[in-house]
Amino acid sequence: MGDLQLVTGFSILISGAVQLDCGLTVYEWQIVVYLAWFSCLTHLSCLMVMRSYLHVHTVGRTWRLVAMGVLAILLIVGLLPTANYGHLYNQRPGPSDYAKCYLKVRRSSGITLCSMILSVLTIAIGFISRVMKLHKMLSVTLWGGLRIRTSHRSRAILRVIYRWSVKSGPAQGLSFSLVYRPLLAVFLAARFLLDAWVSMFVEALWLFIAFFWGVVRLLTALNDTPKDQDLWTKTTGQKEGNWTFGQVVSLVLLVAPLMSLLEYFDQGMSLSTL
Repeated sequence: MGDLQLVTGFSILISGAVQLDCGLTVYEWQIVVYLAWFSCLTHLSCLMVMRSYLHVHTVGRTWRLVAMGVLAILLIVGLLPTANYGHLYNQRPGPSDYAKCYLKVRRSSGITLCSMILSVLTIAIGFISRVMKLHKMLSVTLWGGLRIRTSHRSRAILRVIYRWSVKSGPAQGLSFSLVYRPLLAVFLAARFLLDAWVSMFVEALWLFIAFFWGVVRLLTALNDTPKDQDLWTKTTGQKEGNWTFGQVVSLVLLVAPLMSLLEYFDQGMSLSTL
């Protein structure tokens, strides 16, 4: 099911991009982007659940990460124009304006620019963290080894500072409170953050926040649309031969058998190495 979300995400974004030349509106582009947002998050959550499986099956891990990376890039590119929709329905662009005319990010400020940056960072950080955690060399050997060495050196420095603060004579209490305790608090806070970063709880929390953010943005786009405007009618530039969502899904679904073949090949390689 997680792999089908890749197909769904590609279908939504590709069909939306194809319809830009056919008069896709600003309102419809927002719906396209935020629907693809949920497909992207669903597949990222599946990668999180399949972490142990993908540590062993390198072929499945590679093609999923490559496909997820392409989908994340497409989604980020699709999110960039949403920074222009700062004052919808009060000034340009309006909900029925052509989205093609507002693809270039303009100089703007306000909540829409911040929300666009937050959305882009959410997808980018989520994907980068999956890449690191799905490779044992990065998550265990490199990151784990660096963390252990840094922890040992930090504790050695803290021991030196502790001995110095204890031997400070009359200023013992002052140096202990102003030097050692703040540094110890920083060390413990850093340890907590690093331990939380690799925990499943933070993964689930990030996923919940990202889904909640997507729901908020989608509902905002839906609720802010004037009810008297029918924005889902056939666009003026659309012709009978133009590609729509149904045709794009049918084409992208042709990749589904290739996914099964890759899984079969990956399992065969795993069994041969046992």
